[in-house]
Amino acid sequence: TTSLCLQMSEELPLVLVTGSSGFVASHVVAGLLAEKKYRVRGTVRSLASETSTKPLKEVFPDVELVEADLSKDDGWKEAAAGCTYVHHVASPLVSMERELSPDELIRPAVDG
Repeated sequence: TTSLCLQMSEELPLVLVTGSSGFVASHVVAGLLAEKKYRVRGTVRSLASETSTKPLKEVFPDVELVEADLSKDDGWKEAAAGCTYVHHVASPLVSMERELSPDELIRPAVDG
C-alpha cells in the first residue's frame, strides 16, 4: 500500500509556485495541497535563509523548496523542470529605504 501511495503521489502534476514564502504565494501553496491533486515545488530567494524556509517546512512539509531569485537567471530552469503548471506569484522585495523605479519593482514581477 505504501508503494502504491508513493507511486500515485509521483504521478500527480507538479506545480511550481514562485515566491512561496510570501503571503499570497503561501495561500496558493495551501490551496494546492488541500486539493490533494498536486505536488508543489516552491521557490525562495535563498535556501540558507531560515526566515523564509523554516516556516514553510513546518507548515508544508511536503513542499519541495528550491532556490531562485527574480533578479537572477540562475536556478529558474531547474526550478521549472518537470513542472506541469506554474503559479508566478513572486515579486521583488520592496525597499523602505528608497523609492523603487518601475524597472526595479514591476518589471521583475511581470517578466519573472
